[in-house]
Amino acid sequence: MALVKNTRISRNKTIRLRVYILTFLYASADAWFYPARNAALPNLVEGEELVSANSLSQMTFQVVQLTIPPLGGVLIALLAPDYFLAFAINAMTFVISAICLSGITTNLKPQRTDDVKESMISQISAGGKVVIGNSILSFLFVFAILLAVSSGVLNALIIPHVEGGLGLNEMDIGIMMGVGAGIGIVTAVLVGKKADMKRPLTLIAGAGVIAGASVIGFSLADGFMTVVLTWSLIASVDVMLNIPLMTLMQGLVEDEMRGRVFALLSTAFTSFQIIGMAMGGVWAETIGSTVVPFLASGIGFLAVSLLAMGYLWKANLHSKLRIMLSASASEKGNVASSSEVEISETLTVEK
Repeated sequence: MALVKNTRISRNKTIRLRVYILTFLYASADAWFYPARNAALPNLVEGEELVSANSLSQMTFQVVQLTIPPLGGVLIALLAPDYFLAFAINAMTFVISAICLSGITTNLKPQRTDDVKESMISQISAGGKVVIGNSILSFLFVFAILLAVSSGVLNALIIPHVEGGLGLNEMDIGIMMGVGAGIGIVTAVLVGKKADMKRPLTLIAGAGVIAGASVIGFSLADGFMTVVLTWSLIASVDVMLNIPLMTLMQGLVEDEMRGRVFALLSTAFTSFQIIGMAMGGVWAETIGSTVVPFLASGIGFLAVSLLAMGYLWKANLHSKLRIMLSASASEKGNVASSSEVEISETLTVEK
């Protein structure tokens, strides 16, 4: 009996180790993919199309959130208890995605002035210098990182809160998530129509204020309709935050440094989000309730966003942003004009 028990324990440890390794590999690929995607997007569309492109990206994500989980649930239910085929189908979607990406013929490599090989630490350091040297980027980085802690608490406690604290069943949670994704799609479409956002920093900070108030409302909700309404607001402002944030960073950072800056943001945000998840989990476990840490995360969202709103007005960041974006557009125009002159000169010589 003891031998069987020890064998079972050893087998469980082996399975957990494999899960940890695979999870690490997946997270590593994830950490490479999103910074690369965000950095490459400006090389695929014109500057005035960035808002629409980022909106489309957010809309696609929300569509996936709306449709795939229910399909996955049905698939798992049909295949239980053998889930290999379900995972195999999921793996094939990544293969299909890779095939589609390989069809992009545009050169997405950054335009570098030299071919010097740099270490990872050197690249991160270079990205950090770009952020520190730009007041708008510094503002966006600090704002995003501070929100990451509250976001981590929210992510860690959302399921325990709605199941244990609010008593929702699987169908209720599915409806809540589905409505949130639907509202996210509508928000992405509406924001995508705004090709020129007049005050994007105000939009970002304002979305954070709404997010904080929504999380506070969600933590105090005691009825299903209130839960759905507040969660829909959270999903909506998540889209409202991401679109202008990504668009501004893509417009402010030159092509050569864009990948490094986005990688730095992804690393910093994820690190602080993990800290928030650990804090929320330990806090909820210690007091035996998810309400207080959930409420604290909403207050954190609200406080950080209000401070950001006050700072951007006091520092007059919108005026600085207009100057930076105008200078960036002028520089790109000069490069384009220079290229046209070179092409014209080449044609003349060939004639």
